[in-house]
Amino acid sequence: MARGLDGFRELADALDQRRIDLQNLEHLITADSDNLNRSSAVHALPKIEGVSAGPFLARVLKNDKDSTVRFHAARALSDLGAGCPETIPALVQALNDDQVDSATELARLGKPGVLALMPAFVANVLHGGPSTLGLLMTSTGVGALAGGFYLANRTTVVGLGRVVMYSTLAFGAALIAFAFAKTLWMSLLILPIVGAGFMVQMAATNTVLQTLVDDHPRGRVMAFYTMAFFGTSPIGSLLAGVAADRIGARWTIGIAGACSLAAGLWFAARLPALRALVRPIYIERGILPVPAVDSGVKTL
Repeated sequence: MARGLDGFRELADALDQRRIDLQNLEHLITADSDNLNRSSAVHALPKIEGVSAGPFLARVLKNDKDSTVRFHAARALSDLGAGCPETIPALVQALNDDQVDSATELARLGKPGVLALMPAFVANVLHGGPSTLGLLMTSTGVGALAGGFYLANRTTVVGLGRVVMYSTLAFGAALIAFAFAKTLWMSLLILPIVGAGFMVQMAATNTVLQTLVDDHPRGRVMAFYTMAFFGTSPIGSLLAGVAADRIGARWTIGIAGACSLAAGLWFAARLPALRALVRPIYIERGILPVPAVDSGVKTL
């Protein structure tokens, strides 16, 4: 009996300490002057409190004046998922209030898987199973990771236009090659190029847009970009599924690669005109000095 009472007291003490810790954490978020500390506290709050942190995080996202703290609040709400009642309303409201990070986090809630036809391709073309699918997805992820490292090692946005062009062309060509690959090992060699092309194109386009757009309309511009990039993915997956049912997964993936190649070629044709538009903006932002422009350096 005594042991039972001692255990109950320990549990009560632990709950009291947890309540005090949560109160201290929320006080730190609202009162601390160090935005780095506040961001870390916002990041930690849902891990301690779970979905019950939703109302407080929604208030932080709506009212806090620091964009970094709001970003972490949006990310924390997104991590809580749609099971938290405040997640979707808070992110949608923040999107209406011109907060670009909320558009990205809202898209994360319903983002479809990359290469939706991969399971059908594995089963019907490569005649494999779950282990084969795992190898192919890992191969794609390795390429995406390499693409991320490449972009992380870049020191300037100058030249990202060419990066977007080449990555789009590489993505399309690799998709076509993958569609007609006849062995697992050939597929494993091709898919890293698919992953790298997709990652580099997506991240480089995002970086260029956020660099070029002024602060005031940036949220709206990136919201449209996010809608175009992620919001249409489910529609593309649906069309791909219908096409695969009619003509097969191999030809559907090949046609998708051809479309990507066509898009890359169109962008390449438009790149000189885009450079002329970008130069004054890069000069204004101090990214590119005037002598570099006068000497004919390619800015995008």
